Amino acid sequence: MPAAVLFCRVSTTKQAARNEANLPAQEKRCQDRCRAKNLPVLRTFVAEGESAFETTRPVFEECLDFVQQNKGRVTHFVVQDVSRFSRNMETQVVALARLKKLAVEFVSVDEPSIDNSPVGVMLATVLGSVSEFYSRSLSSRVTYRFQVHREQGRWLHKAPLARLPQCSAGKFQNFGVR
Repeated sequence: MPAAVLFCRVSTTKQAARNEANLPAQEKRCQDRCRAKNLPVLRTFVAEGESAFETTRPVFEECLDFVQQNKGRVTHFVVQDVSRFSRNMETQVVALARLKKLAVEFVSVDEPSIDNSPVGVMLATVLGSVSEFYSRSLSSRVTYRFQVHREQGRWLHKAPLARLPQCSAGKFQNFGVR
C-alpha cells in the first residue's frame, strides 16, 4: 500500500518564530495533497532552522534515513515546493537519486509537473537551480549590506554593553545620567 513522508522546512528558528504560520501551512498543504490522492502519511519531518543550502542537515538526513529504513512502505516524499527540499544542486541531485534508488516518488505540491518524465526531471533541475541562485544572490546582497552598515558604524545586532566611564562629578560622561 502506498504511503508518504512529508518534509517541511524553514531556514532559521527565528524565521519559524517570526512567521509561526509558515510550517503549519506547509504541512497542511502537503497533507491536503496526500488526502486528495488517498495517500496515508507515515510521518512528518519538520526542519525548524535548517538552511536548504547546507549539505549537512540533520532533520533532512533523518527523513531520508527513515525512507530507507522503511523501504517498500514509503512510496512518496512530499514537499510544498523544491525550495523546501533543497537550495543546493549537489544535495538535490544526490537526494533525488537516493529516492529514485528506493523507488520513492518525489512530489512537489506547488510544482505538480515534476515527475520521472524527461520534462519533469528537467523542471526539477531548473527549479532547483533557480532556488540555489536565489539563495546565493540573497546571501551576496545581505553580505554587501552588512558591510556597508559596518562601514557606517552601525551595529547590526544588539550593541555590546559596557560600563560607561564616570567623570569627577559622579555623572556619566555625555549621558546626563546622575
